[in-house]
Amino acid sequence: MTQQIWSYSGARWWKFDFHTHTPASKDWDKANGGSPPTPEQWLMQYMQAGLDCVAITDHNSGLWIDKLKPAYEKLSVARPEGFRDLHLFPGVELSVNGGVHLLAIFGKDKLTSDIDTLLGKVDYQGTKGDSDGVTRKSIIEVITAVTDAGGVAIPAHVDDYKGLLKLDSSGTSSPALDANTIKQVLECERVLALEVSDRAAAKPEIYHNAKCMWTEVLGSDCHHFQNHRLPGSRFTWVKME
Repeated sequence: MTQQIWSYSGARWWKFDFHTHTPASKDWDKANGGSPPTPEQWLMQYMQAGLDCVAITDHNSGLWIDKLKPAYEKLSVARPEGFRDLHLFPGVELSVNGGVHLLAIFGKDKLTSDIDTLLGKVDYQGTKGDSDGVTRKSIIEVITAVTDAGGVAIPAHVDDYKGLLKLDSSGTSSPALDANTIKQVLECERVLALEVSDRAAAKPEIYHNAKCMWTEVLGSDCHHFQNHRLPGSRFTWVKME
């Protein structure tokens, strides 16, 4: 793949995957059925998909952040076939009190230790890398902790399993959040975007009543390299410097 070199100053469009998983997520091995990739192999999958930016968002863990950074530096020196520049944005997919999943994405300088600190601040009760527990803090408190730490809080796959807007036939949120809590999130000025799985899916009435103007983003939510949710299968074009 030939990478276009952008030689102009100012903003450009970047192909951004907002939601990815590494073998640090416990459900990788369950789904993959084989040997997990090395950090270098993981990075090459996203490079070969033509992506420019990737958010590393494992389940309640930042373990692979400190593995991927030196692996990328190694690749950038060797520049094997298929290599392209790839910007890594540390993050985490938090399982929040009530069952909803929330992406927290940070600047490129953050480390595994920063994610560990965040997990402590939100009182995550469970196994790192798994979603077998939830935070003791409420979703509003978690959003506040993420943004106070300099991150961006994005409700994950809102129209799918454990999504903020995934409602059952009675109009109740399937992760068991009450309508008042959902309304508080929809009115929270600290949230600027949400991740959708299906852009054509209709939003529930509670979303429209809140007059939300959140930006919609897409991510692959890739847990392994063997199904339709592959690197590059879902992404967002972002204009930035």
